[in-house]
Amino acid sequence: MACPACLGFGLRQIDLREEMMRLAEQHGVEVEIVPHSDNLMKLGGVGCLLRYQSPGDIGR
Repeated sequence: MACPACLGFGLRQIDLREEMMRLAEQHGVEVEIVPHSDNLMKLGGVGCLLRYQSPGDIGR
């Protein structure tokens, strides 16, 4: 696969969902598979709950 910026061929295609699962497992992150959700599918089928608020959300 060619890089759109430099046209080099050092890129490989990956399945992002599989890579996220691999990284979660590697870091001991709990993963929960949920039933089909139209709202979740509108977001690409992936969601998360964060342990801490992001700086932009504090005070909301």
